[in-house]
Amino acid sequence: MILADLLFVSTDHSRVVSRLGGKDITQDYYLDRLSHLYSALKKTPEEIWLLFSEDALDFSIALLALLCAGKKVVLAPNKQPGTLATLAASCDAVFAFDDFVFVEKPCEKNNNRLQASFKIPSTAIISIATSGSSGAMKQIDKGLQSFVAELDNLEKNWGETVADAVFFSTVSHQHIYGLLFRVLWPLRRGRVFMAQSHAYPESLFDEMSHCAVNANSKAVLISSPAHLTRIPEAIDGTRVNKTLAAVFSSGGPLPGEVALDFSMRFGKCPIEIFGSTETGGIAWRQQSLNKSDISAIWQAFPDVELKVDEESGCLAIRSPYSYQRNWFVMGDQADLLDGHRFVHRGRSDRIIKLEEKRLSLTAMEQHLMHHPWVAEGRLVLLSLDGRQMLGAVLVLNAQGFEQLSQGKHAFNECLKKHLLENFERVLLPRKWRYVTALPCNSQGKVVQQDLLDLFL
Repeated sequence: MILADLLFVSTDHSRVVSRLGGKDITQDYYLDRLSHLYSALKKTPEEIWLLFSEDALDFSIALLALLCAGKKVVLAPNKQPGTLATLAASCDAVFAFDDFVFVEKPCEKNNNRLQASFKIPSTAIISIATSGSSGAMKQIDKGLQSFVAELDNLEKNWGETVADAVFFSTVSHQHIYGLLFRVLWPLRRGRVFMAQSHAYPESLFDEMSHCAVNANSKAVLISSPAHLTRIPEAIDGTRVNKTLAAVFSSGGPLPGEVALDFSMRFGKCPIEIFGSTETGGIAWRQQSLNKSDISAIWQAFPDVELKVDEESGCLAIRSPYSYQRNWFVMGDQADLLDGHRFVHRGRSDRIIKLEEKRLSLTAMEQHLMHHPWVAEGRLVLLSLDGRQMLGAVLVLNAQGFEQLSQGKHAFNECLKKHLLENFERVLLPRKWRYVTALPCNSQGKVVQQDLLDLFL
């Protein structure tokens, strides 16, 4: 495989690849940085590199340079110290741009050499860290061919829709959805992507409308239910509805009323993507604008085979985008309508999607119980005031109850600090309950509804 399989190279050296802080990043500048970094990495003996960068531009350059240099790339899901330390232990090196200083120089106007001379080994691997069903973090190794196949599928389905649009995002490129939709898809097809994410909808829609007006181009939004459900009513959708080519959402099903509201305000119904790190994209849907007919049906992508696993009752898939070629049983309950359509019935395991991020409740519970004040604990997913959040029910030991008597707020903050070693702040429990014993039934089993009742 050559670099051109992942990076579109034009004869127009001034073509814009990305935008960062209002500055256009040209193809020449991009390829000069890539060439410089590739040359430096080629000389290093380390084979497995851990990569994390919040800037999509820096991330894309580092990823392509590492792959061209024959390195295996491990993507960290977040920058929490515990997460990075765990992953770094299995890697030879941790990538940092500070170690590879780029000195800007006049362009030589011959960067098309990259298209032919930079080879990516056929064995190139991108490893994506994610939560396993047991709660422990695991790494999913995926070959580049599966990424290329999935990118071709995206282009076949929505290439004409996104056309020459600028790609905006509210999601991280360190996860498979953001990696594919936010970075690799525009890179491969010569479209512009914004280097920075937008945490706040006000700045996002301001920049989308400003960019479209000045560049006379359309905009594509790569987002998630966590962001689409929180767009303030004060934001005027008419400012961008003529420039918005498409909106993609993944990370969990989008509530029907949210899809309807977004469609009415911004003129586009979000295209939802169903999939996982292990399988890649599985299916998609675009909910009906008719409020009385909100569609719950997912349509499988071409070449994706579906069935229901007889033993678990969960959805099983076989796909060219999966990290394995045989049938993969997911943790999702589903009703098959035919060989290509299904209705999702929720998760069967303790992996949830919160704030578009995959979280193992088991892993967080285990981490809480490593704290010297906690004897036992359970986490529950709450729906309060139209928002999903975590609630924690903890059994404390004598030392824990003694500390709790000093003040609940300070006690909560200590536990949050402990969790921040491995989990991002947006995933932390927002509600806390402290008990002498977990509520159990006559068989000694913890009853989920009894846990939920503690938060009423």
